[in-house]
Amino acid sequence: MTADRRLTVFACVVIVQVACGDMVRNLIGWAGWGVTIGLVIAWSLVELWLRRREVPYPGRPALLFVAMAFVSAFWAGSWWSTLMGAALTLGIAAAALVIATLSLRRLVAVLHWSLQGLLIGSLVFEIVAALWIGPIRPVWHG
Repeated sequence: MTADRRLTVFACVVIVQVACGDMVRNLIGWAGWGVTIGLVIAWSLVELWLRRREVPYPGRPALLFVAMAFVSAFWAGSWWSTLMGAALTLGIAAAALVIATLSLRRLVAVLHWSLQGLLIGSLVFEIVAALWIGPIRPVWHG
């Protein structure tokens, strides 16, 4: 797979995760979603390292924000949850920096493909639910 194609697939995966994280979480469960997010963050860090010459400098305020997210674990009531949130913040920032290397034309194409795929998947789900499954109640209805 070429570097451009890999970056396009990466951007599509990140956009789908951001746009419909609840769907992914409800489809594969919390544990599966956590594994998926961990893999996306690891992929973000690898892509960030591979594209380190192209990545724009994030700016001092963004760096200070991410640093403060980690430092805040020292005075937090649940330090492990705070560290997990800070790690997710770092992963999201890494993914955003990698996506920032896309040209505007490629970014619009990636958004188009991602959102088109989400729309098609949603319509297929609605048709399957209407024809074969029947009414689906929200999780909290028990």
